[in-house]
Amino acid sequence: MSITEKKKKKRFHLEDFRKFQKAPAKVRMLFLLDMITFFQPLTHKEIISILTAYYGDQSFKVNLDLHLLNALGLTTMTEGYYMRPTDNQRLFFAYYGLNEISVRSDVVNHYHKYSRERVSVLKR
Repeated sequence: MSITEKKKKKRFHLEDFRKFQKAPAKVRMLFLLDMITFFQPLTHKEIISILTAYYGDQSFKVNLDLHLLNALGLTTMTEGYYMRPTDNQRLFFAYYGLNEISVRSDVVNHYHKYSRERVSVLKR
């Protein structure tokens, strides 16, 4: 996966676990924030599951990143789910070949069909 930071137009390659680990801490944290934006609401376990599905069975140390996102007000915890504040939903990276709006729409439609509790959390 190739992502580009929107402000500086600097490309980061995060297609394998080694590159994810070696990426600057800020890039990893903002990548997690974008992942939360796409798939919110997410539990900690689900974040690890998504990373495992993409990078394989590795040991992910993202607790500090998630706590920093909360402390900075970029995410909130609602009933055990990580979410973005409703007034700040922008993505920090551009994802080539991916229609961000379509992905988010598919996720919300999936929640409406199969996970009504998440829809109620989204309404709060």
